[in-house]
Amino acid sequence: EPSPAAAAPLSVLECGAGCGLVGLAAALLGARVVLTDLPVALPTLVSNAKLNGFEVAESTGSADASAAAAAESAVEVATLDWCASVQPLLESGRTFDLIVASECLYDGDSVVPLLRTLHRACKPNGRIWLGGIIGGDVVTRFRRHVERFFDGCVTLPPADDPEREAPPVSRAVHCITRPRLHVHPD
Repeated sequence: EPSPAAAAPLSVLECGAGCGLVGLAAALLGARVVLTDLPVALPTLVSNAKLNGFEVAESTGSADASAAAAAESAVEVATLDWCASVQPLLESGRTFDLIVASECLYDGDSVVPLLRTLHRACKPNGRIWLGGIIGGDVVTRFRRHVERFFDGCVTLPPADDPEREAPPVSRAVHCITRPRLHVHPD
């Protein structure tokens, strides 16, 4: 007999969702999804979710409202600013099974705030798929800091031939796992 946890849908957080393509695809496959970005992108996320047939819960920012919204809808839309000292979506200790982010690292100053946010949002056995690191300085900072927050970071090989060398870090998809219990200082 399956456990209740086994029957629960996967919880997915899309960071820097933009138009929400990846998160909406996950929702279509049955996941409970939170699409996040800065406030300017939220109307697009809500519109795209509705156009794809989803009831959309718009987070008001409080942890209780976010939890209630998640219980009622497969898609929630919320602000998540990695540089903010307060992140209402994550304040109650809310974590996710899978976090996806693509083309979010294009500024070296955003590397540590994003990694800190991913660390905070990832379940202990969760997984992060991060793709599209843009810029040489950003790649250097990512490589230097990812190990502060996570024990596992693997560059995924090309799907057509797993024996081939993985693409350069900047074009690769990284599978990040095992958030550290204690984050190493700078």
